[in-house]
Parts: sequence; C-alpha cells; structure tokens
Amino acid sequence: MDGVGSVPRLGFFGHAAAARPTTYTITNLTTDRTFDANACADLEICDVLGTLITDLASLGLLVVA
Repeated sequence: MDGVGSVPRLGFFGHAAAARPTTYTITNLTTDRTFDANACADLEICDVLGTLITDLASLGLLVVA
C-alpha cells in the first residue's frame, strides 16, 4: 500500500502502485478445480479460470461483482 489518498494501492516487483481495477463479472460458473492439460475442453478451461478468479476474490486479491 502506498498510504497516499483514500484509494488503497499496491505495487509489485518494483512497479509503481496502481489503483485497483474495476470488478470482474462471472456468469454461468461451474466450480472446477480439476484441470487435465492433456485432455481439456474450452468450457473446462473457462470453469477453472472462473473458479480461480472466485478463489482469489475470496482472499481479497481481486474484486468480483
């Protein structure tokens, strides 16, 4: 956090702090934490990504609507 102003910001790996981006909106998500890289369908990738985004949001690392 840079501690300046009313908007909390965080910088990583030497980059300047940046304002938090707008929210992600996830629809039609089926929770999926299993990913087979050798036999994978597009919808499976989308569900795994959506699950990852939701998990990161639950830790406060992303904003999800």
